[in-house]
Amino acid sequence: MDAYTTTYYYCPSLALWRALEAEALGEEPITGPSLDVGAFDGSFSASWLDDRGPIDVGVDLDPRPSRFTTRAYRHLVAGDAQRLPFADRSFNFVLCNSVVEHIPDDIQAVREMARVLNPGGTLLMSTPSIHFHDALHTVKSARKRGDEAAARAHMAAIDRRAAHHRYRALEEWTSILHEAGLRLVAHLYCVPPSAAESWERWDRLGIRR
Repeated sequence: MDAYTTTYYYCPSLALWRALEAEALGEEPITGPSLDVGAFDGSFSASWLDDRGPIDVGVDLDPRPSRFTTRAYRHLVAGDAQRLPFADRSFNFVLCNSVVEHIPDDIQAVREMARVLNPGGTLLMSTPSIHFHDALHTVKSARKRGDEAAARAHMAAIDRRAAHHRYRALEEWTSILHEAGLRLVAHLYCVPPSAAESWERWDRLGIRR
């Protein structure tokens, strides 16, 4: 957690979220060539990689070179996840952490990641689940008093601020991956209800850049 509170000192809720993601992703072996889809400024990957060395390529629609990207990636390029600028079967490992929920056509993005992945390669992906809203304290409180309109208004406000397009159930993701030629090997839910409530409280304290 310390690495993430240092990196995301300006937003405690983001530090918590990133720490939970990192714990869930674990210390997955990274076999090159490797790609990070949604690299942005490299802050998450630089902390998550620790001493495992850089990922070969980071790609983002709006990449932000920083002290983190120099640690996280050998190369940082601009590109759309819905039209990745790489040849078929270019990578053995693809990371996509909390990105697909921000993409207008997430299904196309998954197809693209499958396209650039070598047979037998690994796609390591995280995204908020369809249960995300239900875990929020404000939503639960509104529903407890029978105010579904207030619950929906809060959910919409969260999604606007986070720029989230949608959330999908596990069954949907399993089908999307299968149709893209991928097989779901393992999955887990990494944000327990207590952490979701803490995230929401801390989100009110964040100083956004």
